[in-house]
Amino acid sequence: MFKTFRDLASHIGDTVTAINWIDRDKGQLEKPDSFNSIIIPGILLDFSEIVWFGTTKGNQTGTGQVTVKLIFSLPPATYESSAWSDYPEYEQITNDLYQSISQFNGIKDRTKSSDYYTGSYYVCEQVFNLTVYQVIQIRTMQKPKPEIQGTLSHSLNIPIQ
Repeated sequence: MFKTFRDLASHIGDTVTAINWIDRDKGQLEKPDSFNSIIIPGILLDFSEIVWFGTTKGNQTGTGQVTVKLIFSLPPATYESSAWSDYPEYEQITNDLYQSISQFNGIKDRTKSSDYYTGSYYVCEQVFNLTVYQVIQIRTMQKPKPEIQGTLSHSLNIPIQ
């Protein structure tokens, strides 16, 4: 999954320029004091268990899910006059992220989405079905050449009639 994480994170970083930070989900939202600060807007990626099948000479296909958490700062309290001013920006980044992930090779479809507040952040979460491929290049072993030490000589005797 390391390669899939790197590839997906790189794809998102290249296509959604508003994102400042991407990391694996290690529980940063649940225990923020245990981790370095979260840079917003940021993304946490969490991959489910991958079920592998279709082995053909070492090649496999796996299916699973990836959960994408888009993290924003908490918007102001609703009684403030600017309470709704951040939401259009959040919505635009969320839509850009969906478009980016939908174009990534291996993403099949979005299965769930939600948004919620934590103590410090506003989170837009989306879950996608994912297919990954493991391709093993078949290598043939070269037969070692025998080592010949010393000199090699030969003579040929041909009878004359």
